[in-house]
Amino acid sequence: MQFSTTTLLVAALATLASAHMKLLTPVALGAEQDGELMLGPLERFEEQAPFPCRGHLDLLSSFPRDSVPTWESGSTQSFTLGGTTPHYGGSCQASLSYDSGATWKVIHSYPGTCPHRNAGDEQTFEFTVPEQALGGEALFSWSWFNREQEMYHNCAVVNIAAGNGGSGNVTAEGGQGYGGLDAFPDMLVADVSASNCMTPLSDAETLFPDMGEDESRITYPEGYKTGGQMEYPLNPPTCG
Repeated sequence: MQFSTTTLLVAALATLASAHMKLLTPVALGAEQDGELMLGPLERFEEQAPFPCRGHLDLLSSFPRDSVPTWESGSTQSFTLGGTTPHYGGSCQASLSYDSGATWKVIHSYPGTCPHRNAGDEQTFEFTVPEQALGGEALFSWSWFNREQEMYHNCAVVNIAAGNGGSGNVTAEGGQGYGGLDAFPDMLVADVSASNCMTPLSDAETLFPDMGEDESRITYPEGYKTGGQMEYPLNPPTCG
């Protein structure tokens, strides 16, 4: 039996709408253009979703700045996810880039705690903007690894208001390198063609290889630090 391209696309959209997650706030690059396709993983259902940012870095210069939030360095901020079925959890990272998505520095890791397993349509996660973050425009990203070896990566333009006198500016041509976050860990890239790493499948959740030494920037699942019983173990990705 043969299926038309339209039929397959409709089926893929139905699957995406019922089974995945996306960044709601701050507003992601490509949210208007992709619609429900934003709910999908990278490089799975449509070839137009490469790493990073689902291939939407070309929208940086034209993205409307009236929807861009301003975050003060050292302040508590949050991002919100939307979607009806979060694959019963997974592992996420919140990261910043000052060089138009070439380099990502992790500002908070949520191994085994993001998204929430049985939450409703919207889920909010808090983090602290580093004091070291340079002032100016930057890219924020939410990345997610479920237990199906899929990577999700949505990106949003943000303004950083810093009191350290520094300034960065992310543009389509590039910005200020690490943005004062040199000592922060690199974001994990896995399960995509840009990486030779694969995350655990089915029976474990992703333990990020490098989450930094500041444990206030890590949200572990209950029982992990105390050796208590956990629904899924945390295992690192396999690379090579």
